[in-house]
Amino acid sequence: MNTKQERGLSESVQWALVVPTFILCLLALIEGMFWLNARTVVTEAAFAAAEAQAAYGTSALIASDVASRVVLAGGLSDPQVKLSNGAEWINVDVTARSTGLVGWFPATVTAQATRPKERS
Repeated sequence: MNTKQERGLSESVQWALVVPTFILCLLALIEGMFWLNARTVVTEAAFAAAEAQAAYGTSALIASDVASRVVLAGGLSDPQVKLSNGAEWINVDVTARSTGLVGWFPATVTAQATRPKERS
């Protein structure tokens, strides 16, 4: 038997398993970074809308516009903003669609922010 050919076959099988696994891990890492970026953008949009309405006393329409602009500037699409005004608190829910490289993670990202109203 020729042991050199057998060892070559074994190394080929190892590479055939290692390379796709490495590529899969790399794609998962990149997809996770897209999701993390989308989550950060949506969270900042919710905080910006809550701050605009609670601290500056803007209308719900302006606060919603602030959140939508942050979402669109962050590279996401289809922003949906829901504002809830209580007696003491402002609650903001922001949802947007994320584009990933492969589409493995959910495409819809949601965040919530709550802020107390400023007293005059």
